[in-house]
Amino acid sequence: MILEKDFRLVANYVKSEGGKINYDEYLFQAKNHPDYPNIVSLTDTLSFFNIDNGVIHVESSDIELLPNRFVTLLKNLQNNQPQLYFIEKKGDQYFYSNDEKSVSIPKEELESRWNNIVLLVEPSEGENSATTKVKKWFWALSLLCAATFVASLLLLQQNWQIKLFFLFPILGILFSIVSLKKLFNIQNEFLDNFCDFSSATNCETVIHSKKWKLLDFVNFSDLSIVFFCSQFLGLLIFAYDYNAFFSIQNILLLTAVPVLFVSIYYQKFVEKKWCPICLIIIATIVLEIFSLGLFKTLTFYISLPSIIRFGFVFLLVSVGWFSLKNILSKQKELEEFHIKGNQFMRNYAIFKNTLLTNPIKSSSILSSGLLLGNAAAPLKITLVTSPFCKFCAETHTIIERILEKHPEQVCFNISFNFNSSQEDEKSKKLHQQLVAIYYNNGQEAFIKALHNWFENNDESKPGNIIIEEKDELRINETLNEHFKWNQENELTYTPVILINQYIFPKEYDRNNLIHFINDLSDDEDFQL
Repeated sequence: MILEKDFRLVANYVKSEGGKINYDEYLFQAKNHPDYPNIVSLTDTLSFFNIDNGVIHVESSDIELLPNRFVTLLKNLQNNQPQLYFIEKKGDQYFYSNDEKSVSIPKEELESRWNNIVLLVEPSEGENSATTKVKKWFWALSLLCAATFVASLLLLQQNWQIKLFFLFPILGILFSIVSLKKLFNIQNEFLDNFCDFSSATNCETVIHSKKWKLLDFVNFSDLSIVFFCSQFLGLLIFAYDYNAFFSIQNILLLTAVPVLFVSIYYQKFVEKKWCPICLIIIATIVLEIFSLGLFKTLTFYISLPSIIRFGFVFLLVSVGWFSLKNILSKQKELEEFHIKGNQFMRNYAIFKNTLLTNPIKSSSILSSGLLLGNAAAPLKITLVTSPFCKFCAETHTIIERILEKHPEQVCFNISFNFNSSQEDEKSKKLHQQLVAIYYNNGQEAFIKALHNWFENNDESKPGNIIIEEKDELRINETLNEHFKWNQENELTYTPVILINQYIFPKEYDRNNLIHFINDLSDDEDFQL
């Protein structure tokens, strides 16, 4: 049986291989898999996220042939039951982990606990390179910004105490963002463990608590972000009038003291949980107060222009933050709606009931179709298609993916919607060439030829097979039978997907078909 922590382990493994996966959505989708909590739910959900993966049988003597990182089943030392572990090889040493801690394991022990089952993932090269490129640009821009800021700070003609004060709002901004990590979609196992290191601590519970009505409008995280961002911008704007700036800060910091006590009171007596990140933010503000006292800047020299300037900064930051928060909240709601929508759309019972409401007129099977996949497979899916239909190109890509993943479970029956009495010579030649390739070279050559055609729309790509007269008669007869069968069932448009004489529901995206193949192939109602 697979545990929830195993999904985090696999998600971390995917990320270590350069893949991109959202753990919360990964777990959510897996829980809705019919085989959950079996390992099949784990691997099928990876495939749902377009992450190539496979579970293979490996003998203990072949461990060294495996890549440097993989997930495997090892016997648990306590109960001797198999359990998922992430294995990483560094040099000649092996390290394994079942949680956040990685421990060295001798090869002899690894072999003695070996269970012969290995999970490997291989993110697509395009995704890998794209992710790497984004990361490189992100870190390059971040380092450039940091270097520019440090250089500006060093060139600033002020004493070191003022320069040091810049660290406080920066720390405050960072921890304020971390406190809203779900809103910013920050996923970090260390932060999760830090926030929940004991039963008395839980950042999420405190930060999203609404036990006071006032917190429906503004919470402590909002106040901290606005406060520290205003401080940071104020330090830049008041570069030549720090006396006025620190005078304003003295008043604001002293005003903030009651808010700090309210936050501590709320955590201790109302929510009865501590938020470590909130406490760090409180400590940052306390350090600011002590630093101002230590630097002897507890003065109250204030002028009207300085109040107006800082008031403008504060209002600008407030409007900017609440606007950004509103955008991020709506984006989060859309993501959650998308996940719930996927849960509904991938419910097999609902899909089957919708599918059965739209049968075609004829109960006969197209006998002259071009079969792709396993001809003996119990699941037969008919596709009415045309090489000149742009929507058919996407459908054929979906078929290729299904055949690659389920080569033995499904057979596709291809029916061209070609009307010989109305189509031009170009269309006739292309259809004849494609059918000839199927008859002469088999289904793999046919799939490749059709793929090349959809990709390039080049008549020379499918091939230039010389068709003899007797073969031409057979090909034309096949195409005519396809068209006649389509007309009998009023299938006048393309593409049309038929599952056991039922039309694939228009309410569903065709990309969803791959997620129902296992269920359809096991369902006796769709076995021919």
